[in-house]
This record gives sequence, C-alpha cells and structure tokens, in this order.
Amino acid sequence: MENKLYKKTFYIFLIINMTLCFCVELFRNTLFFDATEAIAWGELLSFGTNKHPPLSGWLADGFYQLFFQHDFAIYLLGILCIAIGLIYIYKLAKYFLDSKKAVCAALIITSSLYYSHFVLYYNFNCNILAMALWPILIYYFYKSIKFDKLKFKLETMEKMFYGCSSLVNVEMNLFAPPSGDYDQNTIEIANKLGYKTILWSNNVNCSIAASA
Repeated sequence: MENKLYKKTFYIFLIINMTLCFCVELFRNTLFFDATEAIAWGELLSFGTNKHPPLSGWLADGFYQLFFQHDFAIYLLGILCIAIGLIYIYKLAKYFLDSKKAVCAALIITSSLYYSHFVLYYNFNCNILAMALWPILIYYFYKSIKFDKLKFKLETMEKMFYGCSSLVNVEMNLFAPPSGDYDQNTIEIANKLGYKTILWSNNVNCSIAASA
C-alpha cells in the first residue's frame, strides 16, 4: 500500500511539473532555433543531416503536422520526452532502492538543468529526445541482465537493432553468445527467433569457429 502511495505521489508531481512547464512555454509562445531547425529537417524526410541523425527531425515535423502546425505541438513533444525519461529513471531506480528512495531519486533529477530548464530553453532538439531514449535503453538493458533470460535479451537486442537497421537497410540474422558461453538451449531459442548461432575463432574465450 505504501509503495502505491509513493508511486502515485511521483506521477502526480510529474503531471503537475510538466503541466507548469507547458504553460510557461505557451505563455512565452516562442520557438527557438533548435526546434525550428528540427522541423525544417523533418520536412526534408532525409536520412539525417551533417549535424544530426534523422529521428529528432522526423518527430518534430510529425508532431508539428499532426497538430496543424501549431507551435504548442513542439512544446508538447519536448515535455513528453522529459516525462518519459523521468518515468524510466524512476523505474530503473526501483531495482536499486525502495519505493520511497526511488521517488526521491527521480525528483532530485527533476531539479537538474537537463530535466527541467533545458526544455524551456530549447523547446525540443536531439538532446531532449536523448533524455527519453537513454533511460529507456538503460532500463531494458539492465532488466535483461538482471533476469538473465536469453529470449528476453535476444528480443530486446532485436528491437534495438531493427530500430537502427530501419535507417540503414541492414538485416541481422546472426547471434554470437557473449564470451562463447552457450548450450543446446541457447541454440534452440536463437533458432526459434530466426538466428544462426556463430562463434568467433579469434576470440580468446571462443575456440570453435561456428555452430549451426
């Protein structure tokens, strides 16, 4: 019951905090250079620029068009990225701390420049997007290690890889067990997921060249 109370407190604080940030941006009603630059790049539908990868531009322009080219769409996008990042920081903290301390850890992060004032200064840019993506990546990576479930690890890596491969048109169908540590169950699970298990002959921990 106490855990639910702390969780509820965190989400109430998060909603209030993000709402206040959104209201400040609406009142100021200014799109900064990074945000307008992201929208312009997104309109090109290119696979990146000489400055940034494409995802931030695609999201910026997508939100901008979705809300009929109103500036508040970019304010909302930036604030959602911050909120998602804080949620996953809280979820990750719960693996190391009790509910009360996990909430405190997440609330302390909100006082930092990056998870509070940064979104007010820049509206939205690739760094604000990264503040959502990095906590998500770390959370699922740690979860896969903690529970030590091969299938979960493979599926997690698969989702991460295909998220990147969709941008470069590369497919993955090979799986190399870390340090060459595997058994028949490893091979069977990999096969069911459509992977061929391989081993590297030049790895000091791996004496076999390949295994089907």
